[in-house]
Amino acid sequence: MRKLIYLVTILLIATSTLFSQSCLPDGITFYNQSAIDNFQNDHPDCTEIEGNVEISGNSISNLSGLNILTQIGGNLDIKGCNGLINLTGLNNLITIGGNLWISDNSNLNTFSGLDNLTTIEGGLYILTNNSITNLFGLGNLSLVNGSFSIYSNSIFNSFDGIYSLYIIGDVYIYYNSSLTNMSGLEDLILIEGILDVQSNQNLTSFTGLENLTSIGGTLQVSNNISLLNFTGLENLTSIGDELLISFNQSLHNLDGLNNLTTVAATLDLYGNDSLENIQALEHLTHVGADLNISGHSITSLSGLENLVSVGTDLNIYRNFKLTDISSLSNVTHIPGYLWVNSNTLLNNLEGLNNIASIGEFVKIYSNDSLANLSALSNVNSIGGYLNIHSNFSLTSLTGLDNIEPATIDSLFIYDNNKLSSCEVKSICDYLSSPTGTIEIYDNATGCDTQEEIEVACLNLGILKIVNEPLFALYPNPAKKTVAINTQRITGLSKAIIYNEFGQQVFVITNGFNNIDISKLRHGIYFIELFSKNEKIGEDKLIIVD
Repeated sequence: MRKLIYLVTILLIATSTLFSQSCLPDGITFYNQSAIDNFQNDHPDCTEIEGNVEISGNSISNLSGLNILTQIGGNLDIKGCNGLINLTGLNNLITIGGNLWISDNSNLNTFSGLDNLTTIEGGLYILTNNSITNLFGLGNLSLVNGSFSIYSNSIFNSFDGIYSLYIIGDVYIYYNSSLTNMSGLEDLILIEGILDVQSNQNLTSFTGLENLTSIGGTLQVSNNISLLNFTGLENLTSIGDELLISFNQSLHNLDGLNNLTTVAATLDLYGNDSLENIQALEHLTHVGADLNISGHSITSLSGLENLVSVGTDLNIYRNFKLTDISSLSNVTHIPGYLWVNSNTLLNNLEGLNNIASIGEFVKIYSNDSLANLSALSNVNSIGGYLNIHSNFSLTSLTGLDNIEPATIDSLFIYDNNKLSSCEVKSICDYLSSPTGTIEIYDNATGCDTQEEIEVACLNLGILKIVNEPLFALYPNPAKKTVAINTQRITGLSKAIIYNEFGQQVFVITNGFNNIDISKLRHGIYFIELFSKNEKIGEDKLIIVD
């Protein structure tokens, strides 16, 4: 459709050139009324200006002297003409080869005069015209190749007046304080680029866009403090880039997005403090990049039951009333990272049960009510670090058992003050042959240090020692007891402990997994192991208070 309109327009232009005269390749600037009045005398038969045209000056009250113009090859910039109330005089203008800028004309109240304009090869920018209420006068405009921007027009309240614009590139609608909906855009069926709607303080809905079926680029909706929902977008099925919805303080739900099936890039919900549910996303099946969900009032992720793929990261964060994420149960793979943090009431991760692999790191922290990780039991690989911290109700790492330890590159477990059981197979196997940074501290006893976890792994028989030495001491440093891993030793008969001066202080002939060292002073010691009276190895032991 867009190409057909374009070809017809070009044909009309080509026909008109038989009867027109081009001129002014360097353009022209009109700073006063007399320059406009004298234009036809100064430039007889000039109907097509090849360059840019600027019209600027408070003395300019009408454009009648330009009524011969049919085409402008460059930009047309009408700005700061506070004497203009309409654009009469441009009635024969059909085509603008560049951008049309109409800005800072405080008394301009209509676009009447542009009634025959059909084509803008660049963008249309309507900025800070505080007497404009609608778009009457642009009824024949059928092609805008560049951006369409409506910015900071204080009493602009309707798009009425555009009747022939079916397809458009980028659309920017900012700071129009009287705009309540999108009435007047009923004929628009396709936005090829971006739809960016920001800081329109009285906008309540998208009513008027009922025929819009596709947005080729990003849909961004931010800081519209009165927006209640997305009513008007019921026929929108796909977004070709990102869906970004943020800081709309009155937004209660996403009604209007009910038929959306695909977001090709990131879907980001953030800072919409009144957003209670996302049920309207019930037909969404695919998010091509990140899925970021953050909202003070969201209680569940109901509405995402049909979502089957996330393209990169899954972020669930700062949802202070969220208790249920079970609707994510059809997602099986996260190519990027999994980040779950600051969800105050979330007590389990049911909904992540079918995820088998995570392409990057896993970070789960500051979830005050999170009691277990059992829903992650099907995860068999991750592609980065594993970080579990500041989850004050978490008692066990059960659920992480099946992660292949070779896929973990670093391990961080800290500030989980009830976490006492960390000896799951994946953690034990990783600690037997670590490949990166390990930080384990400020958890409950049993998981408070790396050594405590290793002892628990030994006691369960799931710690593997794959490298030299033949034996290892757990914990080390130690306080009251120390254990010797003897899995790779056969026929262990004796262990001798020496102080730093080489003096023998202790001989052990049994109970190697629970050696009482409470009577030894703190300091550095050395321990030798013997099998059938033959020395098989030694190691350093540090005893602390």
